[in-house]
Amino acid sequence: MHRLARVRPVHGRPLHALSVAVATVAALLGTVPAEGADHADGTTAAARPADAVERTLRDPSLTRPTGLAVDPRIPGRVYTVSGSRRTLQVLAVSADGRTRAHWSLRGAQPRHVTDIALGRGRRLWVGDLGDPHRTRRQIGLLSAVLPQRGSSRSLPWTRFRLRYADGRHDAQALLVNPATGRVFVVTRSSRSGGVYAAPRVLSRTRVNVLRRVAAAPSGVTGGEFSRSGRTLALTHDGAVSTGSSFGRLSRVALPAGTAARYVAFTRASDAVLVGARRARAALLRVSLPASTAGAAGASSFRQLGWRAVQAPRPRSITLMNPRLAPATPPSATGGTVMRVELRDGETVTTSGYTAHRAEVYGRNPAGTWSGTPASKWPDPPGSTRWYDFSVYVPADFVLATDQRWLDFTQWKGYRGGSPPIALELHRSEFRLGGSNIARSLGTVKRGGWTRFTVGLHFATTGKRGWVTVYRDGDLKLPRTSVATLDTVNGRPDPIYLKQGIYRSAAWHTTQVLCFSPTRVTPVDPLLR
Repeated sequence: MHRLARVRPVHGRPLHALSVAVATVAALLGTVPAEGADHADGTTAAARPADAVERTLRDPSLTRPTGLAVDPRIPGRVYTVSGSRRTLQVLAVSADGRTRAHWSLRGAQPRHVTDIALGRGRRLWVGDLGDPHRTRRQIGLLSAVLPQRGSSRSLPWTRFRLRYADGRHDAQALLVNPATGRVFVVTRSSRSGGVYAAPRVLSRTRVNVLRRVAAAPSGVTGGEFSRSGRTLALTHDGAVSTGSSFGRLSRVALPAGTAARYVAFTRASDAVLVGARRARAALLRVSLPASTAGAAGASSFRQLGWRAVQAPRPRSITLMNPRLAPATPPSATGGTVMRVELRDGETVTTSGYTAHRAEVYGRNPAGTWSGTPASKWPDPPGSTRWYDFSVYVPADFVLATDQRWLDFTQWKGYRGGSPPIALELHRSEFRLGGSNIARSLGTVKRGGWTRFTVGLHFATTGKRGWVTVYRDGDLKLPRTSVATLDTVNGRPDPIYLKQGIYRSAAWHTTQVLCFSPTRVTPVDPLLR
């Protein structure tokens, strides 16, 4: 139908005003790498910010605190565990460093506890992961729900058995994504560790297999996700490394002699607490660089790489301070929110094709489109990509009651017509659509944000291609075989990404949608 290569003048007008919007987007989406020197372990150096002792763990019985977790609801409260194989204690410590409550996991009898993590629903996970001599056939997790109040007592707990798919390892770090509940274990090695993902749903009766999904720095001793699940931190070799994925870490050096064996994000996720496994351990607060702290929404835009705007007016697509947005997106990192408005009758003409749209696009080659083979595009045939973002549908948004259509995210073929895969507003439902599939994703939530996580494997046939969709962290579409690329002239038609409002001519109303920064990664577990 149309071929998009460059943004052309709209209705004969020059694009000076539009170029301002493009420049604004480009400033946020630029591909300038973060400052700092690259390390062999994949991290990037960052200057160490000011550090301060946040508190000291004063309980005399706490001679070897293991792991750390910050309560997201009770100000000043952190959790750690202590004890032997016979008695495992969970301690709640207040801002003054004193223990306010402790609970036992009676009868658990773990062999070597190394870390803890706080997941969804106040569920504490205890990692029985240690195996320095590589003698354990299985390792384990203990899980218990922490009370908000109440005196010290024994808590009911559940045990999950784990094993590695590729042999035995020693591990010190346990990470549980609070947004999705996904469990990760990071192995410890003097050379290079590994990140292992547990099954999405853990079995209580069978042994759960851990599978390697990414490399990790050497000597990792602790780890945690932020409460949003979009930032992670690892302690290793006298440093803390943080970032949006295991493959994009920035290294913050700690003061000489600091023994950081565990790590936890503060409630605001703008700093982490680290500490040692010893009596009267001091918890050190380490501020995070702006590029890796939880408020770095622009970095998410740079990862996506928006390149241009297709819009009828300069103000059709605007970038908003999140404080001025309708509400905080559940998947945003506090960064800029994109507002898209399309009024009745507004159109854009590109390469002779006129359409009712206001969109940004990216994930296309930096050079000429026609001269770049599909294998050199950002999302080439045979690749797997995960796209994570949130969309806000206003409370007064008009939904169709007939066959009028509206796409808000397109995986668009360069030479083809309709996108093979798209996210749509179809009457009162969100729908995964496009030319190759149609599946409901549930009722549209107006007056609030909805988070989408879409996984795609790009191929021209359903034998190889697949798609899966999560909505607000819940699986809405299991992995489904589908051709995610079209074939044009006997070759795969490369895709690029578009986001905004693209609708049929039958609409006669003004519509507004807001979007959080979008994150793209080749590794599924890093989104969940």
